[in-house]
Order: sequence, then structure tokens, then C-alpha cells
Amino acid sequence: MVKSHRQFFWALLCAVVLLPSQALTKDFYVYETATPLHQEPASEEPVVHTLKYGERIIVDTTAETSPPDGWIKGKADAETICVMGYVRSANLLPVPTPDLSQSGFASLTDKLQQVDDPKIDKTDNVTTITQTFDHGVTLLTRTFHTAYGDFEEQQLEVSDISVAQGFLLARAMINQDGASSDHMARVPKVEEDAEGQLFVLDDSHWQIISVKEAPDGVIISFPERAD
Repeated sequence: MVKSHRQFFWALLCAVVLLPSQALTKDFYVYETATPLHQEPASEEPVVHTLKYGERIIVDTTAETSPPDGWIKGKADAETICVMGYVRSANLLPVPTPDLSQSGFASLTDKLQQVDDPKIDKTDNVTTITQTFDHGVTLLTRTFHTAYGDFEEQQLEVSDISVAQGFLLARAMINQDGASSDHMARVPKVEEDAEGQLFVLDDSHWQIISVKEAPDGVIISFPERAD
């Protein structure tokens, strides 16, 4: 009972501590093991709180500097803390963090709300199922029908994030070993293809990560190894 009263008190306090432009706020989620929240937008400034993987921060979108890897002002939304500060935007995504006890696309989609009935398109050779979720996430599942059997391929489309941010999402989706595992230390090497589109193809671990730039976001897939 005491704990529930304490949680209610902090929730009420956080509701009172409003950001300057409440209509211009957005929820972001922390994708690194530990992300410092600074008193002012500079690395040498005091750290007022350390955000952990999966924590939500309410961001004042009018206080962003030097995007896409600039400082943004936000309010930490933890169970027993309500504090304002500045954080590097590179570690944040507007998509809830995948469940690190699972692996694959379900580690993310199980935490989202489906916004429409799945759409099914069939041809003689391919069946495509399109599932649309909130937070700008779409899961495409293609089943190829061949003389040797059926083969499945999946890819995730996420709107309004960069290729580098898409890599953070992808590495969390394939990680079942917790926030401090080797997977979470993988760093994206963003390259440009012949058409000028940005991409990441990381085969440094057992699971390959592919993130490609799309017109309104990114496309994430996990290619199979040829060997």
C-alpha cells in the first residue's frame, strides 16, 4: 500500500512539472544501456540522472539543437524520479524498446498496438501479409511457394527514424541476453549506395543486420548467412 501511494505521488508530481510547450512534446525511449541526462546541453555539465534501456522521456521538441545528433530537452519518466535535463538525441527513438527476453520481430510488435486488420495479397508464387502497428511500424511477411517447399521472408518498415536509429532498433530485436550484452555494443557503420541511399549491413555477429533508407523512414531485415 505504501509503495502504491508513493508511485501515485510521483505520478502526480510529474504531471505538475510540465515542459514549456506541452503541445510540442513527444515520447522517446532510451536504446542504450546508460544514457546521461545533463543539467545543460553539454557533456561537461553535471549529470542529473542516468536513463536506462527502455525508459521513456518526454521531449520538448522546441528545444532541440544540432539534429540529428544534437541535444534535446526532456523530462525523465521513471518510477520514482521526475527530473528535467538534456540528452543526446542519438540514443533515443520514438518507438518503444523491444523486449530483451525475446528475439526477432515479435520482441517489438508484441509491445505495439495493431491499428488495422492484416492485409493479405496472394499470387501463384507469393503470399504477402501486411500488418500495421502504431508508432509508424509495418511488418511485411512474404511466403514464397516453390517446387521445393515454402520459404518465408520478413522485413520491418519504420517511419520517421534514421538509418542509424534503425540499427539501434534492429540490434535490440535480436538480443536476448540483456541490456549489457555484446549485441548492444554493436555500432552502426552507415554507408551510401550507388543511388545515394544510406544503409547499414553489419555481419560482425552471428545475426546479420540490414537497415536501408526508405522514402519515409527505414526498412529493417535480418538476412540469412550464405554459409
